Amino acid sequence: MTDIQGKVRLVEETWVDCLNERLIEQFVDSHSRDITMHDPTFQKPAVGRQVLKRWITNLFDMFPDYKIEKKHIFGQGDWICLECVESGTLTGAIKGTNGKETPPTGKSFTSNEVVVCRCTDKIEEVRLYYDVLGLMAQLGLGPSGKA
Repeated sequence: MTDIQGKVRLVEETWVDCLNERLIEQFVDSHSRDITMHDPTFQKPAVGRQVLKRWITNLFDMFPDYKIEKKHIFGQGDWICLECVESGTLTGAIKGTNGKETPPTGKSFTSNEVVVCRCTDKIEEVRLYYDVLGLMAQLGLGPSGKA
């Protein structure tokens, strides 16, 4: 895929439509086999479709009502930038990489996020940018910001 409009469509269909419609297999298949994903909560980049599938499955387990709303999308060359708002209610446990689980709080969040993707025929790399501390505070799991 060489045209920018095709890459924009790929990212929007994958990161908005597939997520909102819970099309996990289609979401995963839109990424390359050796997809590299950067997330501010990861200690190091995640690599591979299996890791991506586990990440998205965990997201939906934690937030069954998860939604993502596109605000803007644009690109240049192989890079596409999606600005969005995501929301959900924490009704499932958070599964930590250390094996510990944090119980659900039943609280909801709304957060601005930027998803930056490098694309060829598939999405090769994803970089997520969002306010982790603000998200955790909304979920009742971090500082409230009150003095």
